Amino acid sequence: MPSASSQADGLWRLAWTCSAVVEDSLLWRLEQLGIHHTATVREPDREEVVTVLAWLDRQSWSEQQVRELAAPFAPLGAVFQAPPPRFSLAEQTREEWSSSWKRHWRPDPVGNALLVLPAWLDCPPEQRHRQVLRLDPGRAFGTGEHPSTRLCMEALERHQGVVKDALVVDLGCGSGILGITALTLGAARVVASDVDTMAISTSRENGALNGHGPERLQVVHGSSKELVPWVGSGADVLLCNILAPVIMQLAPDFAQLLKPTGGQGWLSGLLTSQADAVRERLAGLGWRTELAATQQDWALLAFTPWEPTPKPDLCRPAAISSTYQP
Repeated sequence: MPSASSQADGLWRLAWTCSAVVEDSLLWRLEQLGIHHTATVREPDREEVVTVLAWLDRQSWSEQQVRELAAPFAPLGAVFQAPPPRFSLAEQTREEWSSSWKRHWRPDPVGNALLVLPAWLDCPPEQRHRQVLRLDPGRAFGTGEHPSTRLCMEALERHQGVVKDALVVDLGCGSGILGITALTLGAARVVASDVDTMAISTSRENGALNGHGPERLQVVHGSSKELVPWVGSGADVLLCNILAPVIMQLAPDFAQLLKPTGGQGWLSGLLTSQADAVRERLAGLGWRTELAATQQDWALLAFTPWEPTPKPDLCRPAAISSTYQP
């Protein structure tokens, strides 16, 4: 039995078992509350259900305060026409916390040739033919498990010819996984940003884990406007894996981030039910969009600048047939 001192110095373990479509919103709300110690547990045979975990210091939070904090999360399911998240609360020691979330994360094959590998594990022999991305997510979002992250990674792999030697922008980089994927697939340079300072340090650390220093992976604190000075005349590729309302808010800045000719963008983090609204928003700003892929209830949108249609030269005389017809 833990001593009284270890209990006082321990943690609250908050758990929400919910539909997978609720996960992003739940994690986002926790982030807004300043709760960064989070993890997601997935069961291989139940892809539609996840358990989101969070930890709080017991010296700073009473049980009543924790339950009051968790109460507003109950209606989240209704927003997505899903059951309400099922909440539970338990005590945990710091020693248990430091290893518990790592137990749930295993080597994760993505696409045809990528492998997301926890930094503390060795590559399994049967996966050594894949390109390895070593990752320690720390407190930042993005381990490659979530469908929205996988959709972006698989798009980069499918379009490796576009990525090779490209300048890539990663807006809302989280753990840095998408930028690291692009560099692994041959991008010349990645400029990434996030509003969360934890994501900045985590992205840089994960870049170093994969041999990418600041000359190739530049991470900026801020959002879209803070990236503009870093991209010159525009990036070749723009990645944005953020919730749909945030994508629509940031969309006016895409024209300053992506090359006006030949640029390619991918947007994820949105549900299939939100895709039409996002496409309409981008179309109104002059972008051509298409639904590139879906996974479970999540969508990937591809977008490019509208290429102007050449106008006919009205001053040019019409071609005259030289065929003689009596």
